[in-house]
Amino acid sequence: MNWIKDGGITTPRNFLANGISCGIKESKKKDLALVITPRPATAVGMITKNRIKAIPCQITAENLVSKQARAFFVNSGNANCGTGEVGLHKTKALTEKLAGKMNVSYSDILVASTGVIGVPLPTERIANSLDKLIEGLSVDGGHAAAQAIMTTDTFVKEAALSVSVHSKDVRIGAMAKGAGMVHPDMATMLVFLTTDVNISHTMLKEALKTAVDQSFHRLTIDGDTSTNDMVLMLANGSVVHPMIEEKGREYYGFCEALVAVCQKLAIDIVKDAEGDRKSTRLNSSHIPLSRMPSSA
Repeated sequence: MNWIKDGGITTPRNFLANGISCGIKESKKKDLALVITPRPATAVGMITKNRIKAIPCQITAENLVSKQARAFFVNSGNANCGTGEVGLHKTKALTEKLAGKMNVSYSDILVASTGVIGVPLPTERIANSLDKLIEGLSVDGGHAAAQAIMTTDTFVKEAALSVSVHSKDVRIGAMAKGAGMVHPDMATMLVFLTTDVNISHTMLKEALKTAVDQSFHRLTIDGDTSTNDMVLMLANGSVVHPMIEEKGREYYGFCEALVAVCQKLAIDIVKDAEGDRKSTRLNSSHIPLSRMPSSA
C-alpha cells in the first residue's frame, strides 16, 4: 500500500473532473464540481441518518438503487434543503439536463450539495454553466473539483493511494469537505471516493461500511448532525483482474487501503473543525483487517 503524492479523486484510471464558479457564492470562488467515468461503475453510498434529508440526499438515495452510476455532481454555497416540492422538481430537471448533455441516464448521476439551508438553489445559473463544466473535464481536474466543494473549509482535502490486488496496481482516490460541526454518522461532511478495482457491488458496499465505521463514524465535536451528509464511491473496474466477489486476501487488502484513505480524510476534517486546537488522532487507529471477524 503506497500513498500517492498530490493524488486525488482522478488518480484512479478513467476518471475525469472539473470545478468551476457558476455564481452560487458571492465570493465568486469555485462552487460547482463534476467527477465522471466514461464507463459504467459500481456505485455505493452512505447517507445521513438525520430525519430531515436534503433534496440531493433524496435523489442520490433513489439513484443508488440501480447499483451503478457514472458521475458525482456537487455544488457548494447552497445546501438545497428546505425548499419543498418546487426545489425537488427543479433539481431533478437540472439533473436530467446534465444527464442529457453527458449522454447518460438520469440515475447515473449522484447529486450532493453543501452550504446555506432554506435558500432556493439557483438552478438556472447552474444550468447555464453545465457546458463549461463538461468541456473542462480532465484527468488533472481533481484539485479544482476538490476546491469547488468547500464551504467553511480552510484547506482542500484530498487523498490517493495504490494497493496490489491480484498482483495488479489498483488505486483509490478521494476528496472531501467538512468543517464546523462534526458528530458520528457523518455530520457536516461530504466524501467522494473513486477506484479502478474490479469488485462486486456486495463487496464494495461492505468495504465502504467498514471504512466509514472505522473513520467518519468515530468523529465527534459538538453533537450536531446535518441534513446533507453522504459518503459516495464509484468503482469502474478499469484494472483487469479477477473480480473480488468474496472475502479473502484480495478483499481485505483493498479494504484496508480504503480504511486508510477514509481515516486520513477524517483526521483532516477534524483538524479543520470549529474550535479544534489540538492535534487529532482517531480512537484506536485502524485495526489490521485480517484480524477482524468475518462479519465486520
